Amino acid sequence: MIRKKQDYGALRGLLAEPQLWDPANMPVGRDYLRSPQKAALDALLGLGVLPITAIPTAAGALAVKYIDHERPVFKQRRIGVDGEPFTIFKLTTMPGASEDTHSNGRHDDPCRSPLGQVLSLLRIDESLQLANVAKREMSIIGPR
Repeated sequence: MIRKKQDYGALRGLLAEPQLWDPANMPVGRDYLRSPQKAALDALLGLGVLPITAIPTAAGALAVKYIDHERPVFKQRRIGVDGEPFTIFKLTTMPGASEDTHSNGRHDDPCRSPLGQVLSLLRIDESLQLANVAKREMSIIGPR
């Protein structure tokens, strides 16, 4: 698969132009989803929150490894914007589950281990997705 090189220089340039952030000039609806403002906001949130979640994520990964005796990182192929496939990363919360397993997204899913229920309840299992957001494969809010 050929990866597109991300243009973070353009995003940095947007931050220096305050008129683009004026609410009167902001795009709305579907136009907003593809706007440079949304891309910049997602990149800033993804990169800004990622260091804050690093310690809980590392602790969760170690717990999965030593308590559930599983690979800590669960990888799954998903379809993103414009039908582009990408790999999403999460902490493993369902021991023995394959990549095609779909959870109901609830922390009390009976397939989750007791540790997985705690990680899911605290949303620590989702924190690795901030890397996908920072790479602009996903969005904080809105469609993938």
